[in-house]
Amino acid sequence: MALDYLVEIRGALPEAVRQELRGRFGAITVNRRGDRTILSGLPADQAALAALLRLLWDVGSELRLVKAVDTGEEERHD
Repeated sequence: MALDYLVEIRGALPEAVRQELRGRFGAITVNRRGDRTILSGLPADQAALAALLRLLWDVGSELRLVKAVDTGEEERHD
C-alpha cells in the first residue's frame, strides 16, 4: 500500500509559499474550500512531512488536519 499525505490549514496560502512547496515537493495539489486550504499529493515520507509542517509554521499557518491517504497503488519492496 502506498500513501500520500493530505494537509489542511485554515485560511489562504500565499502564492510565494505555494511556489516554494512545489519547488520542494513537486506536483502537489493546492485547493481552497471555504476558509480552508487543502494540500494533497504529498509523498508519505516523514522527513518531507516534517519539513512541510515547519514551513507552514514559519509562515504562520494554522494546521487543521494531517492525514495519511492510501493512493491505491501497491508498494514494491525490491
